[in-house]
Amino acid sequence: MKNFWLLVSFEYRKLLKRKSVWITLGIICLFCVFSGSSELFGSYYVEGEKVDSHWNMLKKDQAVSERYEGRKIDQQLLDELAGLDAERSSQIPDELMAFVIKVTGDDSFDISQEELYSMRREKMEKEWTETFKTPKERQYLRALDEELNQPLTYHYSRGYRMAVDLIYTLGVMQTLLAAICIPAIFSEDHLRKTAVLTRSSQYGRKPLLWAKLFTGLSFSVGSTLLMYPFFLVPVFVIYGTDGFQAQLQLFQPSDVWLLTAGELLLILVGLSLLTALLHGAAAMVLGERLKSNMTPMAVMEGFLLFSLLFNVPEQYRILSQIWDYLPANLLAYWGAFNDCLVFIAGHYLCEWQVAPVAYFAAIAGLIWTCCHFYRKYQAE
Repeated sequence: MKNFWLLVSFEYRKLLKRKSVWITLGIICLFCVFSGSSELFGSYYVEGEKVDSHWNMLKKDQAVSERYEGRKIDQQLLDELAGLDAERSSQIPDELMAFVIKVTGDDSFDISQEELYSMRREKMEKEWTETFKTPKERQYLRALDEELNQPLTYHYSRGYRMAVDLIYTLGVMQTLLAAICIPAIFSEDHLRKTAVLTRSSQYGRKPLLWAKLFTGLSFSVGSTLLMYPFFLVPVFVIYGTDGFQAQLQLFQPSDVWLLTAGELLLILVGLSLLTALLHGAAAMVLGERLKSNMTPMAVMEGFLLFSLLFNVPEQYRILSQIWDYLPANLLAYWGAFNDCLVFIAGHYLCEWQVAPVAYFAAIAGLIWTCCHFYRKYQAE
């Protein structure tokens, strides 16, 4: 074990001596800070005239939100908001306004409670039809929706909503970091013609292999964890930490999952650590197999762009679900928490519940593949 940690420290020293690692980390961390605060830059204009700065608009919305915190979105609240004239429409919280617009397609609160939630259900049923849900799947989704506490309760949760949206961006940065930094852990020995020398070390070939694997996986997970403070701190300082208990239907009305905004964020954080392991393992396999730094980077970034730019239509059910499991799509809310179900052992599971098992299997397969290429080289 002592030899193992000595070899790990040796691999980390080699990795961290590369300027490209620090330059990439620095740029990505700065980008995370910018992403978390970019909405505050500039001002709001109407017909070329400045109305207000985005910062002042945010503070006003937060003050307005406090008046409605914890209120049920019921007939009493709808009547109260419908009674506000045009001049006082700014006294309606943005998230509450967005919820009504997403359900009704209109910004008017002149609607009954029954009509509001009936329109929400009709919209859900329409989406299930468009995404080719089976009758049993619809029955399961309806049963989940019936467990939802309705009428919904309003909570200000803009900080969590922003954080959830930004994890998608973090996933892209995570892929770029792994593609640039990790392949060198294996490929550098081949490029410098030192593979035979390092792998005949007195500390043993097998410990060196596991030290390299541990370095790549731990660096990928550690760098992902490092990115979180750089975008979560600005987001929560600017938008606040209120709203952990907010029902996710407040910003995704047609969803049925019994989750809060805070739980949603924690699940996506966990999934991002899984994708970090997958990216690390994939980068090491490519680095060992291709014996290059640039080619693995081109392969991973090309696959990333392909998964971002293309989509598989819902009518191709199995292919569409597989596409949603790709790392770039899984870390998006619409990927992990869509209403595509997987039937396993008599139970329906959604994608964020199946993904951990699938990812651990894929990671194990990649590690085995890397070991196979490593040992095959030794035999040559």
